[in-house]
Amino acid sequence: MRFDRLALALTTFFVLCGGLNAASKSFDDYLDALGQRESGGRGDYKATNPAGYLGRYQFGELALVDCLFYEGDSTPYDNDWVGKWLIDAAKLGVKSKDDFLDTPKAQDAAIWRYSELQWRTIVQLKLDQYDGKTIGGVAITKSGMLGGAHLVGAGGLRKFLRSNGQTVPTDGNGTKITEYIQLFASYDVPFK
Repeated sequence: MRFDRLALALTTFFVLCGGLNAASKSFDDYLDALGQRESGGRGDYKATNPAGYLGRYQFGELALVDCLFYEGDSTPYDNDWVGKWLIDAAKLGVKSKDDFLDTPKAQDAAIWRYSELQWRTIVQLKLDQYDGKTIGGVAITKSGMLGGAHLVGAGGLRKFLRSNGQTVPTDGNGTKITEYIQLFASYDVPFK
């Protein structure tokens, strides 16, 4: 009987604290969750979507330009991949779109670099000051901000935070930034 009360008390505690997610998870866990979400729940490195986004993390041309993996072409918003792959990608065996889809280590290297660049932009825009606050009913964490920036860019994140949640940017599929901020909360972020 005493064990049942203890079990009930612990269960109640975990429910009130948001379950086991009250403890932080690693950045690798974040990247795994992001990769699962972006590739339709499969974690598929070969995933592509109709808008031309590539791989497990659904990279567009502009993101890979930022990562110094790809040299943009005259249609950077079309994700038609007619530009040139750069030396940083070639060092990982990538010289084409198909190579990128076939090379998990290149995609993993790119998402680490892209996440670090996104975090730098978040800090430069002074958005990191929102960590620990609640905006528009959504708890803001560092990893949640990274998730939101992955979805709609740091500019979209800035609009959401600075509007106090009145402006809720969405991606091309209609996914709200708030979904990603909540989904990717409570992960460690290794960037300063």
